[in-house]
Formats: sequence, C-alpha cells, structure tokens
Amino acid sequence: MTDINLTIDTTIKTLEALQADVGRVQMTLLDILTDDEHNGWDQIAQKSLIKLEAVQRTIGDVQVDLLQQMTFDERRAQKEMPPAHEPSPVDGAWLDPQAWLTGRGIKLRTARQLSPSDAAADRIALYMGDHFATVAPFYQALKRRASGGYNKWRWFPVRDLPKNTFHAIFQLGTMLHSSGFLSTFEYLRHRESILFDPQEDGHVQNFLTGGWLERYVLQVTRQVVEKRTGAWHYEQALSCAHLTLPDQSEAEFDMLLGTADKVLWVECKTGDWQSYVKHFRTINAQFLHLPPTQAVLVLLGEVDEIDKASNGELTSMTVLDMLEFGDWLSHHHDGLKARIPCVTGVHYDTTFAPTPC
Repeated sequence: MTDINLTIDTTIKTLEALQADVGRVQMTLLDILTDDEHNGWDQIAQKSLIKLEAVQRTIGDVQVDLLQQMTFDERRAQKEMPPAHEPSPVDGAWLDPQAWLTGRGIKLRTARQLSPSDAAADRIALYMGDHFATVAPFYQALKRRASGGYNKWRWFPVRDLPKNTFHAIFQLGTMLHSSGFLSTFEYLRHRESILFDPQEDGHVQNFLTGGWLERYVLQVTRQVVEKRTGAWHYEQALSCAHLTLPDQSEAEFDMLLGTADKVLWVECKTGDWQSYVKHFRTINAQFLHLPPTQAVLVLLGEVDEIDKASNGELTSMTVLDMLEFGDWLSHHHDGLKARIPCVTGVHYDTTFAPTPC
C-alpha cells in the first residue's frame, strides 16, 4: 500500500470512530425521548437526532468517496504494470454477467447505475436488514403506506414497546426522514405514537415496497466478496437488470453475480413470492439452465426448513431467509476468489439508462 493510501486508510478509520461517537450521542438522545421525566426535551431531542443523522450520512459519503478513489488508483496502477501472464478463469478471473447473458441470447436493456443517493439508500437497507426482527412492525406500516395507502395509517402506536424496539424504530425513521424518504417523522408523547408520511415518489415507493431488500442483498454480497478477495468490482454484479429474452418477452432479474467459474442468479421478495413460482421456474428451465446451487430466492424474515425444502422444490431454487444469505454465499462458493474480469471478447456496456430501482 502506498503512503497516500496508508494516510487515507487511517483517515477512514478515524471517521469510523467518529461515527461510533456520534452513534453514542444518538442513543443518549433516544433515552431522553423514552424518559417520562424529561417530556419538555422531546422536540429538541428529535431535531438533534435528525441533524446528527445528517452528520452520519455525510461522514459515510466521505468514506465512500475516499474508498472509491483508492480503488480507482489501485486499478489504474494495476493497468500500468505489465501482466505476468494472460488472465484466465483458472487464475481466478470472474465471469462477466452481461457477457454470460449475451451468450444465452438474452439482451440487457437497462441495469442500476451508480447514483449519488446510493450511499444513503444502502446504509438504510443494511440497517433494515440487520435489525429487521425488531423494526418489522414499523416496516409493514411503511410498506402499506407506500403501496397506496398514503392517506391512511399515518400513526404508528409505540405504547408498551420495549425500549430497544422503540430505539431501533426511531433510528430507522430518523434515517429515512434525514435522507428524504419520509416527508414527516415525529414522535408525539401525548399520543404515544409516531406520525410518519412517506414521500409520494416512485423511487421511494420502490425502495420501501421491496427495493431495499435487493440493496441489502447486494451490499451483503459486496461485503462477502471484499472479505474473500480483498476487492469489489461494481461490474461483477448486475442489479435491477431489465432484459429481453430470446423469445422477445421481457424479464427483470434482481441480481446476477459473476464469480470465478459461474454466475449466480438471485431474486429477492418481501411478500407475495408464491405468484412468481411458475415464472422463476420457467425462465430458468428455458433460458438460464442453472442448478439450484446457482439460483437463489431470498425471502423476508425467517423461513423454517420444511418451507425452504417445499419452496425450493417448487421454484428449483435455493430458498433462504435474508440473514442466511451472507453465510450461504461465503460457504458455498469458493469461486469468490476473483480479482480481475475474465476476458470474454464481449464489450461491457456501462451506458445503461437510470431505472427507479
């Protein structure tokens, strides 16, 4: 690692420590909100939490910018160094998922692009996934509102909630409000309820009704790949991919991940997955030809083993709950050892149009 990269690495670690300190202050303010002896401090505590969440988001954005520049510098240095030998899949190159699709006669029309809003959305998605067992009731209320009930269910009751549950829900709401996903988020002690309003926007609706789980799975994938290989290349995964199949019908895949010797197909569902059983099975049988070890259906919440086996048989996919996905990916795919793209002779197009994913 170069001197500048060592300096940036130290800076990033300092910022991580600063985030931890701000997090402790946020927890103190949340304690004030749940303390009946300090009713007069509710308003200022909530305002302060929103401001501190903006600080957390800004620190996160700075970390992302620094990491991206480090990655760019490292990749540029690698390009300037003469290769010891030509890369090949055997050496640990990863398969280009777009080239893999092209080889099966499938045309990629659009895919998710990098966006300035990604850092905030990804941070929220990771928080929701990691704390889902605790925030699930509030998430279901958010999803109902975003699914068409914008004029209903504005109040979320918090009476008798354990303190840790209230803290987790309030933290999620503060993150969503600070990032612009909620137009209103306020705790009213006298009603023992939270008032919340999602933005009436297609991107917000998509995120709250299921897009966040896709982002969560993508971020877990990134973490696993970075841990196993020491690097993550955005081009390794196609997410929110809109496709034209060989029969000219259209399809959408949540994620395709290229590893050293295979491509993994991942679908994510927060509900009503049963209506997609035939669709998934048909697409795989006719066009992808992937075994269940390479086709994964990630579901929201816990799924018992009997249901996993039954659902796996119906879909011809491996069925997992979201908290299992990271361990499954790490333990079942030794192909996650790649550092360089596989030479396929197919140009990787990075000019995809933005999508509302």
